[in-house]
Amino acid sequence: MVIRCPDGIVKMQGAHHTDCLEAWFAHVPGLQVVVPSCPAEGRGLLRTAIRNDNPVMFLEHKTLFKTEGEVPDDDSPIPFGKARVAREGRDVTLVVYGVMVNRALEAAKTLAAEGIDAEVLDLRTLSPWDKETVLASVRKTGRKIVTKETQEGCLSFKI
Repeated sequence: MVIRCPDGIVKMQGAHHTDCLEAWFAHVPGLQVVVPSCPAEGRGLLRTAIRNDNPVMFLEHKTLFKTEGEVPDDDSPIPFGKARVAREGRDVTLVVYGVMVNRALEAAKTLAAEGIDAEVLDLRTLSPWDKETVLASVRKTGRKIVTKETQEGCLSFKI
């Protein structure tokens, strides 16, 4: 079973229409949680979700609905639990998912202008999540910043 639904904070919508429930769903035993960051990721992850024997919550941020991008013609699924290195870096690791991937890539460009080389990891799936890729990146860079979307844009905290 795949439940595909909108997610995320969008200005000028009611309180219950801007919920971000991915963390809540990720803590439900047996439930897999998918949050794509672009059209190509959405297609590949949706193919995997449909072929999956487990229940899957497929959450798409509302601001990504209008996103356009290249989508491969092949039938390639994207495996769950495998993060994507969206940008290589050596100084700090930014761990993000969904709508925050593009924002983190923009932040990485700004940091690069200041001499800081940021690596951006797109988790893709929150349950299961790719602990090995995250830990390998943090070992390489020595620093990790995890971001979560807020009404104002991005709240970051160091772990």
